[in-house]
Amino acid sequence: MLTAMERRPLDRNEPEVRLVWKRHPRCVARARAHLHKTLAEWGMAALEDSAATVLSELLTNAVVHARVPAGGQIVTRFRREAGGVRIAVEDADGRVPEPGVPHGEGGRGLVVVAALARRWGVSPRDGVGKSVWALVAVPGQGGDDEGGGVRIRVWVQRVLVGDRVVGDGWVREVVGVREDRADGRAEVVVGFRGGAELRVHAGSAVDVVRGGSW
Repeated sequence: MLTAMERRPLDRNEPEVRLVWKRHPRCVARARAHLHKTLAEWGMAALEDSAATVLSELLTNAVVHARVPAGGQIVTRFRREAGGVRIAVEDADGRVPEPGVPHGEGGRGLVVVAALARRWGVSPRDGVGKSVWALVAVPGQGGDDEGGGVRIRVWVQRVLVGDRVVGDGWVREVVGVREDRADGRAEVVVGFRGGAELRVHAGSAVDVVRGGSW
């Protein structure tokens, strides 16, 4: 089931394990075995139960529900981060999964992921498709606080009041969204709690955290 394997250093010399799988149910158990070995090498065996469950849910969703050509491949990535491990599953299906909105059983596993992960989200993939990822962290560690919830990338017109927009080193709660025109160009103005605003072109996409607590 495993078609390729790559280990490469990322920023801050933090390693990543990249595995490419044929779309088949047996890849789930084999991916868990590689995760077990990887966490042991990184000294993160304490995270194994939660991390393995998250991996199983994400990978099973991709195997069972992703609309990809017959024989299509799925990529898993394990990346060591401060205080935890980031697990990502990539496929060529661009549909964004929603927790609690099942296609058959699909989607329900994301409720489990949300309960076990420090945070999780869906990001665009290079080329076509998506990457569904989750950060499993040691309690009290694991990066910047985004208040929980799901991190997704959306067109700015689809930002909702109550979302939290994630910028470079900042997270701000949305209190209003309106369209505007400046010099004949369509723009969207996102208002934040405290009075600050973000003005961007109407065709732009932004990262938001939806749900959770602030």
